[in-house]
Amino acid sequence: MSFGRARFSALVGMGALFLAGPATLAVGPGATTAAAPPGSSPAAADRPPIPHVGHRYIHAEDHPDTRVLEVIVGPVHLPVHMHHYRVPTQIVDVPDVGWIRGFSWEITDEAGNHLPDDLLHHVNLIDPDRRQLFTPISRRIMAAGRETRAASLPPVIGIPTHADMRIVVASMFANSTDASYARAYLHIRLAYVPRSEHLVRPQDAYPLYMDVMGPLGVKDFAVPPGRTEHSWEGSPAIDGRILGLGSHMHDFATEVRLTDVTTGERLWSTRPYAGPDGRVYSVPMGRFYLEGGLPIYHDHTYRVTVVYRNPLDHPTMLGGMGLVAGLFVPARGADVPAVDREDTTYRQDLWNTVTAPMRTIHGMMSSHETQQAGPAPEDMFSGAYADAGETGPVAGPEAGEMKEMPPAGHDHSSEAARPEKPR
Repeated sequence: MSFGRARFSALVGMGALFLAGPATLAVGPGATTAAAPPGSSPAAADRPPIPHVGHRYIHAEDHPDTRVLEVIVGPVHLPVHMHHYRVPTQIVDVPDVGWIRGFSWEITDEAGNHLPDDLLHHVNLIDPDRRQLFTPISRRIMAAGRETRAASLPPVIGIPTHADMRIVVASMFANSTDASYARAYLHIRLAYVPRSEHLVRPQDAYPLYMDVMGPLGVKDFAVPPGRTEHSWEGSPAIDGRILGLGSHMHDFATEVRLTDVTTGERLWSTRPYAGPDGRVYSVPMGRFYLEGGLPIYHDHTYRVTVVYRNPLDHPTMLGGMGLVAGLFVPARGADVPAVDREDTTYRQDLWNTVTAPMRTIHGMMSSHETQQAGPAPEDMFSGAYADAGETGPVAGPEAGEMKEMPPAGHDHSSEAARPEKPR
């Protein structure tokens, strides 16, 4: 298993690729949440529309000759020195191509020319009709950030797609450069094994995802001077084996680890590749499939932990995040439970994802994003809210719309104007 580039963690790569992972979803009284066989299409009643998501800035293209499904987000306007911008949450229908076995990503201009990787903060691909292993939230298919590397799996392993599959895409951009990009595009390329080509089908594998901030709420946190540690604990819904793991961290992170709390055993830990200034360039992946996988059990508790060490005399500009993500295969005869659309955690998580662009993030967002906070979970499906993501000729703020930068005297010089990561 090899892993490629992005920043949230391609879920961190394949570890995250095969994460993926960022609403209230109410179902009518006649809806059912019965489990569906892997790869099958959920019943129509199980696939209600998701209000307040857009489709203006996204489309999918199948390239059967190269066996790549490409999801394209844009155009996005990225003005000079824009710290963070969340594109209005988008949703796209994708074909049932077979099994996803790899990914890569790239940001380009309108002519297809490569743009700096640092323009991406993170992107998350989410299946709202399937659930996660450790929590009842929507399944994260893939996530990536600037430090994530491309990922691939052997053709005998893959994440199955399913009929009538739809993907919610949550993306965030940043531009710390001195150049403005009027029409940027994010290309997410998912390599797949066609369903019709093989007499022996690949082993079905599914994403797993654990965030140190838990399944709900804000995922980033302040990193003051000195040592900062955050962790979260949970249990998987079923037994299985982890094939690979990746992680997402911000600058000045020193370690992420996964521990079996029940036995006290440290299952996996990694340290990021970082420069002398603390900038994280990439994160090594954990690969367990060659040894049969790392066993996990539904009656054990597992803890994910991230550690930061900030040598500055002030909090870091971007704060911190920490998660592990990867792929697992269920134990023989075990199936991940069906998504429960009435579950309050599921509803709140999807609401958080859909409305995030309408709420202030990191205190610096475009004016049109901060004018409304979005619907409350219980009101989201009332029909009282229009799609805020479908207005305007291009996603992204105009240069004059940005809020002021941090006050003078708050020196971020050690965190800004850094060189691009090695290619």
